[in-house]
Amino acid sequence: MNLERVEELCLNYLGQSSNPLVPLNTLLEHCRRDPLCAQLQEKELSEFLKHHELVHVVEAPEVETQDAEFFAGMGIITGPRAILKGRFPSREEIAATLQEHLTRMTDALAAALEEAQREEFEPEAIRQLKEAMGKADALKDKVDKLL
Repeated sequence: MNLERVEELCLNYLGQSSNPLVPLNTLLEHCRRDPLCAQLQEKELSEFLKHHELVHVVEAPEVETQDAEFFAGMGIITGPRAILKGRFPSREEIAATLQEHLTRMTDALAAALEEAQREEFEPEAIRQLKEAMGKADALKDKVDKLL
């Protein structure tokens, strides 16, 4: 295996990816398309990138097999990810992104609550929606403090 070629492929991919945080499995598949790297193993790639001066590998929390299958069914790849150190977002960018996601989530919860009340769902379901909205609002307040 040619580590210089692996490095070239990974750095190019990480630099051009629309999402700066790339699943290692995605990088592995990309590298294996090159004949010089077709035999590359995930463990080799992970160890190589963990020690690379331009790359940071983010280990994902352990996910139970059942949950991993659920996430995979939704198109969410679990497992470690890599990012170029130069593409790390600032604290403000992270807070703004979190704020955007939380706003979308609270909007969706508000719409669900409105529908639940209109359709006269069970009181427990309505209570849970209100509780979820309260937690989302609290998270938004914490993120606001980061800005």
